[in-house]
Amino acid sequence: MLELAAAYLGVSRARLHSELQSGRTLAQLADATSGRSATGLIDALLSTRQRRLRVGAGTGANVASPASQRARLARLRMRVSAQVYGSSPRARRRRASRRAPS
Repeated sequence: MLELAAAYLGVSRARLHSELQSGRTLAQLADATSGRSATGLIDALLSTRQRRLRVGAGTGANVASPASQRARLARLRMRVSAQVYGSSPRARRRRASRRAPS
């Protein structure tokens, strides 16, 4: 995901990682980048994953019903949004580790 986010934001993966380690969220970085937005980042990340699902469906690997696929995409959107806005469990752990006394 970081590779895709870095490409969308037009920065290196190392720079993106550094910004995230300093406490900024992907949403903050996207909104601070000219011509980019948190919503656009979410859409870009989702489109890549949706493309993978369609490719899998074309090979017969994914034979879920359309309703099941919509539910899966809705859950995926929630997870990606939580990661972008910094409310995922991983993001919370990262913030907590920065606040922990040394």
